Amino acid sequence: MRRHPGPVPERASRVDLDSEQAAWHFESSDGAVKCTSFHNKLTGRTFALGEACEVALTFSAAPDRVQEPFRRVADFALRALETTGLDEAVFHLRSPSTSVEVALHYQLRGPTRRKWAEVTSRAGEDPLLLDVELDSFTTSATLAGGGQGQPLFLGDEVFAAVEHPAGENTIEAGRVKLAHFPGRRLEPGIPWTSRVALVSVAQAEQALDHFVSYLAENGRRKPKTVSVYTPFGINNQWGPCSTLDDEQTLDVLGVLEGWQRRGLRFDYFTLDTGWVDPNSDLTQFRPTCYPNGPDEVVQRVKALGMKFGLWFATSWAAESCWDYAPAWEGNGTPTMTWLNGYPARARFAGSFCMGSQPYVDLLRNAVVHLLDQLPGKAGRSAVPEPEEHPG
Repeated sequence: MRRHPGPVPERASRVDLDSEQAAWHFESSDGAVKCTSFHNKLTGRTFALGEACEVALTFSAAPDRVQEPFRRVADFALRALETTGLDEAVFHLRSPSTSVEVALHYQLRGPTRRKWAEVTSRAGEDPLLLDVELDSFTTSATLAGGGQGQPLFLGDEVFAAVEHPAGENTIEAGRVKLAHFPGRRLEPGIPWTSRVALVSVAQAEQALDHFVSYLAENGRRKPKTVSVYTPFGINNQWGPCSTLDDEQTLDVLGVLEGWQRRGLRFDYFTLDTGWVDPNSDLTQFRPTCYPNGPDEVVQRVKALGMKFGLWFATSWAAESCWDYAPAWEGNGTPTMTWLNGYPARARFAGSFCMGSQPYVDLLRNAVVHLLDQLPGKAGRSAVPEPEEHPG
C-alpha cells in the first residue's frame, strides 16, 4: 500500500482506479475529493459527473434522540491518500467545522465500484449520526428506477444502489443520491463503518440483468425456499379481539397438523400483531390472551417440527408498547382513543423513532431476551434486529 500523508502532494491531485471492465477518475486539487467521471469499458461509454459530493453526514442536535436543527456536514478536506495497486484507494478526510474524520474507501472489483466510509468523531463528543450520503452527483445519462432498497439505472448499462435493503437510492432533477440512515451514536475516537454503495457497469441494455446476477452471486440469502405460516387476519385486526389467544392459536396448530398428514409442511410458525403486552418492555405476552405465557404454544410448534417466530412492530407504536411510559423518553404516553371498552389502535397516530436510543435499546434488548428465553425459538432471521432508519 502506498500512502501519501497530508498535505497531499501535487501528483496525487488526480487519482485513477482501473479494472478490465471499468475506470474511475477523481480530482483533489482544490482540497475536496470529487469523482469527475467513470468509463464503461464494456460499451466504450464515459459518464461525466457534475456537482459531485463524495460524502455527506447529517447529525441530530441531541446525542440521544432525533432533534432539530439537524446539521449536515459536507466540508471534508483531503488530509492523506492511500492506494493499493490500480483498483483501491482510501481518501482520509476531515471536516474543519466538526472535527469529524472520514476514511473513504473505494474498491474497483471488475465492473463494480464499491465505496464505504469509516466515520470517527474526534471532538470528544458522541453525536447521533442520522444520515449518510455515499454518492451524490448529476449526470446527463438517462436515469430510471430507484427507491428504498431498489437499484437505480444509468443509461440502461449501469446500476447503482446501497448494498442493503434499508438503503435509499433516489433520482431528482438529474441527480443521483445513494444514502442510508443508521441512527447511530458515534463513540469518540472509535470508527463506525457505513454500508457499501455500489455502481456497476454492464453491457448495453443489460443493467437490470446485471443487477439480478450480482444479487445471485453476492446475496446472503440461501438458494432455497423458506415457508412461513402466520395466523394473521383470522380475527379482525382492528376489532376488540384482533389477536388470537392461546386456545385459538393451539386450534390453528391443530389444523396445521392435519395439513402435515396431507404432505403440507411449514418451516416457521409466527405470531403477527397483538401478541405483545403494550404495557411492557416488549418482553411480555398480552396477559388477557396468554395468561400462562406462550410456552404451551411454543412447545406445540416445536413438536410439529417448526420454528417459532414473533413479529415486532418496530416504529408502529399502536402495535408495540404504546402504554409503556419508559419507551417515550419521559414525555408521557400519548392519549389512546378507546372504543367500546377497547383501544382504537387504528386511530392512534403515535410512533416510535428508530433514531431514539432509549427505544432502540429497549427493542434490541427485547429481541435478545426472547431469543434466549423462549423454548424452541426461531433464529434471528425470524425475530429480526431493529431496522436501520432514524424515523
